Amino acid sequence: MVWLALALGGLMLAAGVLLFVAAHWEALSPDQRFVVVVCGATGPRRSSPRC
Repeated sequence: MVWLALALGGLMLAAGVLLFVAAHWEALSPDQRFVVVVCGATGPRRSSPRC
């Protein structure tokens, strides 16, 4: 049951981050948008314990 709570909490945290970025996307400069996309694409790869 604890694993389910942790999984749902992580899912809600990720959804909150996505909603925050989506709400402020227009205010970001093109360079900042590029950094957000690159970090979003490479973040899971860098945080994986197997890499």
